[in-house]
Amino acid sequence: MRPRQKTGYFTDMLGRVSKAVEDLVRSRFGDDVWHRIRTRVVLPDQPFMPLSPYDDQSTYGFVATASAELGTPMKAVPEQFGAFWIEYPAVGAYGELLNSVGRTLPKLLGNLNLMHARLKSSFPELSPPSSRVTDETPISIVLHSHSERAGLAPLMVGVLRELSNRFGVAISREVARSEHPVPHNIFRVSWEIS
Repeated sequence: MRPRQKTGYFTDMLGRVSKAVEDLVRSRFGDDVWHRIRTRVVLPDQPFMPLSPYDDQSTYGFVATASAELGTPMKAVPEQFGAFWIEYPAVGAYGELLNSVGRTLPKLLGNLNLMHARLKSSFPELSPPSSRVTDETPISIVLHSHSERAGLAPLMVGVLRELSNRFGVAISREVARSEHPVPHNIFRVSWEIS
């Protein structure tokens, strides 16, 4: 998988995502597993360029190969990655960004677009999902997540799981798919007040 030329940003993921997937595999499953995945995908033995765009189809193929190599269901890798993505930036500069957009789970989820807008100002190539919160109560919200990328619901399940750990809140969640007015995922998230 090589960085794409600077065209077609609309369907590219930044190398930072691929690097985080690599770090997830290496930290949880070891260098030997990473080497086998890299060999099966025919990745060159060179680091990902974090600020370079990579074709989405290559990234999806990379995830499918990781799933096959690990013997896990296809949705398990994106879910693990979603959780890891919250842990991963928390140790770097993105931890501050997470803190700045919300000090509680509902606030952070309500400010996901703000966080993505801040990231996009630094990384114009970024094509993040958009979201909105509806039906907010003191113990629940409904999060609508829109993306041109298919299959991201498991990733968001992992993100929600790790965010609940980050905020020390036990959550329950339901995931649905809506086709109206445009296709998107719906996450009904609830928690207990202690």
